[in-house]
Amino acid sequence: MTIMAGFQTWRGAYLDGIIFALLVLSLFVDAFIGTRRTQPERRENFRMRKSMLWGLAGVATVVLVLAPRHELATLVVVVLIGVGMLVIAWLPQSTIRHHESGRLSRESLRSIVIWSLLGVLLCVWEATAFVLSVTTPGGIETYPTVSVLLDPVLEHTLGRIVFVSLWMLAGVGLIFVWRKKS
Repeated sequence: MTIMAGFQTWRGAYLDGIIFALLVLSLFVDAFIGTRRTQPERRENFRMRKSMLWGLAGVATVVLVLAPRHELATLVVVVLIGVGMLVIAWLPQSTIRHHESGRLSRESLRSIVIWSLLGVLLCVWEATAFVLSVTTPGGIETYPTVSVLLDPVLEHTLGRIVFVSLWMLAGVGLIFVWRKKS
């Protein structure tokens, strides 16, 4: 996350750099003082109803489809979604399984390694494509970033409906999978 904050700032996406830096700061604070200040008995009782989750996802989908791209409304909705997912991730109902000794199970460790590697590889691929696209002649066509590939689709309402709907379904699906395992 620290590397991403620096990279986003270097490429001129200052808001993205700030968001990644805030994530790094949040993780740092959580690692050093978060466990001392938690109140598990209050946090464990939090359960969002499925109907509320679907309703919020529906409202967010409508806003993201209808609001102009790269404007304040879309930024606010995406930030709220990100904050909501962080809250859900920090809730104590974790799918990470431990042995009686307190160590991670093999399945959880394998999952952590695979997802971490996939995330890092995607970030390296995107960063490499960006650097090549701005440093080589004709690079934007030869080494397009994901956003360059998605822009033509997202310029049309139908493309935005499909993309945002799939994105929301994947996010809500991850929450439901997480809940089943906890």
